[in-house]
Amino acid sequence: MAAIPTAAPALAILAAAALADARAADAGDGPEPWRDAAALQGAIEERIAGRSSIARLSTYGTSRAGRELWCVELGPVGHPRRERLPALLVVAGLDGQHLVGTELVLDHLSRLVTGHGSDPDVTRLLDRHMVYLIPRANPDGAEAYFRPPGGARREVRGNLRPVDEDRDGALDEDGPEDLDHDGIITQMRWRDPAGTLIADPDEPRILRPADPLKGERGLFKAGVEAIDKDGDGEFGEDGAGDVVPGRNFPQRWQEFDPAAGRVPMEEPEALALGQFLIDRPAIALVVVYGLHDNVAVDAKADSAGETPQGPGAGGSAGVPPSGGRGGGGFRGPRTMPSGIVRDDQPLFAELATRYRATAGVTSRPLLEADDGAFFAFAYFQFGVPALAMHVWSPPLDVKKPAAEGAAPEAAKDDAAPGEGAAPESGARDDAEPPEPAGGRRGRRSGAGGRGSSGRDGPGGGDAAAPGAGRTDPDEPKLLLWNDFAMGGAAFAPWTKVRHPTLGEVEVGGWKPYLRANPPAALLPELAKKHGDFLLQLGGLFAELRVGDVKVENLGGGIFRVSAAVVNEGWLPSVCSMGERSRRPRPTRLDLDPGAAKLLQGDRRHTWTMIEGSGGRREVKWLLQAEPGASIRLLLWSEKGGDDERAVGLE
Repeated sequence: MAAIPTAAPALAILAAAALADARAADAGDGPEPWRDAAALQGAIEERIAGRSSIARLSTYGTSRAGRELWCVELGPVGHPRRERLPALLVVAGLDGQHLVGTELVLDHLSRLVTGHGSDPDVTRLLDRHMVYLIPRANPDGAEAYFRPPGGARREVRGNLRPVDEDRDGALDEDGPEDLDHDGIITQMRWRDPAGTLIADPDEPRILRPADPLKGERGLFKAGVEAIDKDGDGEFGEDGAGDVVPGRNFPQRWQEFDPAAGRVPMEEPEALALGQFLIDRPAIALVVVYGLHDNVAVDAKADSAGETPQGPGAGGSAGVPPSGGRGGGGFRGPRTMPSGIVRDDQPLFAELATRYRATAGVTSRPLLEADDGAFFAFAYFQFGVPALAMHVWSPPLDVKKPAAEGAAPEAAKDDAAPGEGAAPESGARDDAEPPEPAGGRRGRRSGAGGRGSSGRDGPGGGDAAAPGAGRTDPDEPKLLLWNDFAMGGAAFAPWTKVRHPTLGEVEVGGWKPYLRANPPAALLPELAKKHGDFLLQLGGLFAELRVGDVKVENLGGGIFRVSAAVVNEGWLPSVCSMGERSRRPRPTRLDLDPGAAKLLQGDRRHTWTMIEGSGGRREVKWLLQAEPGASIRLLLWSEKGGDDERAVGLE
């Protein structure tokens, strides 16, 4: 590995730590703090020991390989109606190679159980709400880090379900091969007269497509490190698995993509997580740690427009003519939106602003397409605000030292530690960016995912080969990060080896897992900042209350009663997508007149949405009763809690 150049002390310490982690990973021993299934279970049990009044470990299903799917329930776990309490769901580890999310969940668990009773924000959250922490939603994929299929480590995003990716009637018969015996699967490149790639003249470690218009002729082909085991002329195109549970949810599921599964929700991990959401309709917020993001960058907005249709439509911007919201009817078109619906965009924008200010993450995620993703499923199908966070990406602001002994300059003075500079616009492009070598961004994850045919470039395989028909404009910056922040630990130098059928090839490229997970030295700060944001979210729940009850004695035993239903919380009782999907049940206020006789008004009033920060709805009744009688007002909101008020008629 390359020597670590002299740099600023903090950067040198980080580089040394990253180098040690990478060496441990290359040796096959997972560096701390990544934990296998047994270590994860032990860590959870240790953290909740003696906290049975507020914490409980449960399972909600099993993985394809039979591993338990764990959930830690936090809050009033003994409450007889705990599943009706407004809840926050945090999911990590759905993408197998995203190990950092699990560690953040463990840190959240420690902070919540130790803070209850001493930290007012934690205490309020756990006394009034449920928090569900799922530390590893795809344990089979994560376990591949510790026990690699085939013996050599490669990034695995899915659950290793056998798939006939080359459609030859055989399963997993032509997987990657560790040609240089270094214990990891990277890429290989070789000279070929029919090649379409050339070495970048400014950085020979990078291959890019040749440009015939500039007189360039291709010299290389590239693919995953492999041999042709099935004799079909292709290399490593049908390895172990890999169906991705995080692409198996119904929202924009890709029918003919092997990585998305045969049918939606077929994978046990996806089915169990979907059922978890169905069984707990009081879940009001979802956080997903993985390869996607809609808060570090701007969430994609719906481009289809929203023309009101159906009963109750009218007014401007789809608001009923009365000016109130949620008076009944169906708002908006029945077509599936392509992004965050218009009325929810301010909500997501504000949450994104708060996230960036708290966590300091403004870099782009590894994946931008959300085909079959859980967070998209939760928002579009269930109408629950769902925030996806990739947590960390390799920084793109590392500079080459001007001279030996000089510290690398940061491209931006205000860049967060361990984070790259923000995109110029701070927003996500509508057009999908080119996918780099190894799948840093784009429609498919080259790191453990598959293209629609099971291969992303010439030679195919588990990872997109460097420059395999596409160019990542950020790859030179990533190499600077590798060289001067990681001490060369993330990129294996190209090394000549003898291939049984191709002759001499070069093996090298990006090492598995190191671009999806931060160096261990950055974890404490990342965990704290994301824990801070989680507590902010815990204070944003909708809180529906009965308020401003007035009783007027009109004489002769006739009383006029008016009441207001007020949302004291920040979130609306249901977001706009919830109104559109009609999945969340409406808020309702029931009148129990007791001995009184209802003369005018409805016993039950319902509203599909009550806005946050003081949104209110007012109702009136006319009742006949003896003076001194009492009535009850019973308020129920699926995601905003319950309330009750006894009212005397005087």
